[in-house]
Amino acid sequence: MGHQFSVRPMPKARAGAVCGGCSSANTQSHMSRLITVIPVFNGERFLEATLESVASQTRRPDRVIIQDNCSTDGTRRIALAFKKKGFEWRLNDEHLPSLDNFNAAMRFAEETDVLHLLTADDLIQPDFYARLLEPLEKVEGRALIYSAYEVIGEDGALVEGGDLVSPFPILPEGKPKAIPYKQFIASQADLRTICLPAVLMKTNRERLPVKMRTDYFLCSDVVF
Repeated sequence: MGHQFSVRPMPKARAGAVCGGCSSANTQSHMSRLITVIPVFNGERFLEATLESVASQTRRPDRVIIQDNCSTDGTRRIALAFKKKGFEWRLNDEHLPSLDNFNAAMRFAEETDVLHLLTADDLIQPDFYARLLEPLEKVEGRALIYSAYEVIGEDGALVEGGDLVSPFPILPEGKPKAIPYKQFIASQADLRTICLPAVLMKTNRERLPVKMRTDYFLCSDVVF
């Protein structure tokens, strides 16, 4: 692993919605469920700030699930402190490889209209969900919507340059932008990350058609 960064999705930037050509469509007129799952292992250092950023949302998720991968630090204590805010803490039966923990989190796709996988050292702006859900509601079938983001280091300072820098810079008064499916796939063919925590997945309450490749450890989220 390289340096540890915290990636802050920014809904004020341009967001791109990608409709993935599914045959079935969500006929509900309003998104009734949003589930955020936070896979974590020994996340004591940054977890509290991550959970606070979720709790401070103008549009709170219907469920927030902290999926603890048998942590040995203070992760459980921090997670349980947020129980009063309606957050759920779930402990795996046994420790899983990191990517398997993320794949396990994807099982909630069948229980929600929109699924968000948020890493335990990342932050989201207060209107992240409110801004991204609105254009996503208009898309039929499975879809992705993602936000541009800023990269911050362990000290909280912005990181300029590097592999994680958003290909879509933060712009004032950015508006959602629809991206054709083929164009999106072509732009990602060079494995340029769009940052998993910045993505909301419209699921149609169906099992996700893909999962993270455990043999692509360093870039599995990009391939996913």
